[in-house]
Amino acid sequence: MPDNITATLPPQYTSNIAVDPRGFVRIDGVCIGRLLTEGDVVLFEIKDRNAARSLGRGAQLIRVPVKAMVRSLTE
Repeated sequence: MPDNITATLPPQYTSNIAVDPRGFVRIDGVCIGRLLTEGDVVLFEIKDRNAARSLGRGAQLIRVPVKAMVRSLTE
């Protein structure tokens, strides 16, 4: 197998979603964020690894209520 991939690979469709005991969410093995609970609200947390964007926002971790995220994705 070559060291680098020059051609774009096709998308892979999956429904393989797993949440480990620490709340980390993986889709087909790729960690995309973490679930956590504050009070009675379940939140989805992602980490912005872009330093300049995080600095401008004033936060590296972004949290969104899962209900709001699902509603936005399905409307």
